[in-house]
Amino acid sequence: MDDTEQYVVVDTVYTFSHKYVIPISELQKQNPEMPVDPAWALDMVTCDEIGEFSQKSLGEHIIDHDVVSEEEILKLFDKHNDYLSNWGVAQKLQFIKQWRNDILPIDESDDLV
Repeated sequence: MDDTEQYVVVDTVYTFSHKYVIPISELQKQNPEMPVDPAWALDMVTCDEIGEFSQKSLGEHIIDHDVVSEEEILKLFDKHNDYLSNWGVAQKLQFIKQWRNDILPIDESDDLV
């Protein structure tokens, strides 16, 4: 294991805009004793009571970055990929070092570490 290797970790948020639609007549049925208030729909969306009408990707936004050691990146790997806890250090590093987005799947016979 190369203890001198460092890694750049980039944190991002991927955002979507969602639209929800409810007919005013249906909204009124939620509280027939009061004059309809369109703001009721906001609570219904928050409570997941209205189905999504549409969504649009607003893209990925970088919020932070850091440089970490190999030891730290392995801890981060375990924290964020606990379902891969049975992987050994070499397999984790092989996965991490295949950082390109256009690569082929990991071939376990390759020794990239």
